[in-house]
Amino acid sequence: MVAELHTAGLKVWSVYEKGYPTSDAYFTPARGAMDGEAAAKFAKQALGQPEGSLIYAAVDYDPDPNDESGPTIRGAISKYMAAFKAAIAPSGYKTGVYGSGRTCRILTQMGLADAGWLCQSRSFAE
Repeated sequence: MVAELHTAGLKVWSVYEKGYPTSDAYFTPARGAMDGEAAAKFAKQALGQPEGSLIYAAVDYDPDPNDESGPTIRGAISKYMAAFKAAIAPSGYKTGVYGSGRTCRILTQMGLADAGWLCQSRSFAE
């Protein structure tokens, strides 16, 4: 179980990705709430992931490459992340975002993610 790894001093977290979070169409508040609920349930019941650890939501593309203040990250994705965060909060988990440097930076600055995990795509924004 994940809790045993934490007790041993190892830190484990999870990344939630279901479907194809690869375009604006995926990122809706309703989807964020649904994904957050499913992620928290799986982390708690199936993994035994300790409260206070991170669950990362995947933004598996490089949104809005020309204007970081454009509607994509600050619009659809931020609304999704707000709903995701609200859905996992009652379970005691923290919210992370997996994606491009720009995506992680903006969402953490907005307070919608406690941490960012940078993907390794060389073509994604820093």
